[in-house]
Amino acid sequence: MTNLIEAHTHADLMPYEAYEELALKGVNRIITHSCYVGATRATTLFDHYHQLLKIFTNNAQKNGLKLFITVGIHPLGIPEDWPKVIDILPTFLEKETIIGLGEVGLHFDTALEAEVLKSQVELAKSLNVPIDLHLPPKNRSEVVTKTLDILAKVGIDPQKVVIEHVHTDVIKMVNEFGAYAGLSLGEGRLSPQDILENAPLFQRGMLNSDYINFVYRRYDAVPQAVHWLKLHGVDVSFLEAIAFRNAEECWKI
Repeated sequence: MTNLIEAHTHADLMPYEAYEELALKGVNRIITHSCYVGATRATTLFDHYHQLLKIFTNNAQKNGLKLFITVGIHPLGIPEDWPKVIDILPTFLEKETIIGLGEVGLHFDTALEAEVLKSQVELAKSLNVPIDLHLPPKNRSEVVTKTLDILAKVGIDPQKVVIEHVHTDVIKMVNEFGAYAGLSLGEGRLSPQDILENAPLFQRGMLNSDYINFVYRRYDAVPQAVHWLKLHGVDVSFLEAIAFRNAEECWKI
């Protein structure tokens, strides 16, 4: 396949050579989700968004890739003056390559995180844009329940929602809500074998590496998984769905 979508990465943390390698392995579109861990001021996030729009979009273009961006407040980087971010996000969302809100959600499941998340879900609904939601490594069922409760109370269209880092522990809840599922690959996350063995549960999934450079992750996890799944005879229509069609449908790219 030569039209793969890397549906969740952090392009600002990728080495330059990763862009070329992904292109050589069949990826032609990348969705990078904003995440600035430890942000203390709104201006920090604004600078982060501008870097994604300029530096890392340019890196992708030089290697024949199209970079799409989501912007938002990650739960690990909620600035003290976070309402200023909410106020300015609509301006960023007017830009052609900024396609939605993300990566947002709950991590430590605090009242502040829930307040910030609710504000962003309300914004996504009002602007009719997709929203990408983080899941933490612990207390996942509880966090999914609270996240889905916020989504339901706001009344956002489930077709506009991607819930990331799913596994067999929470996928049924995500499916019942009607959202898309981010299939994050790697150690401690989904393996191609997991996907093969549970394919009916992952029909609305999107393969991704969720690449960061402060733990071990493979930035080429998507083409690697696609190759493995092809070798093991996975249904072609299912593979196309999780490798690019679901992302195209949700993010309109």
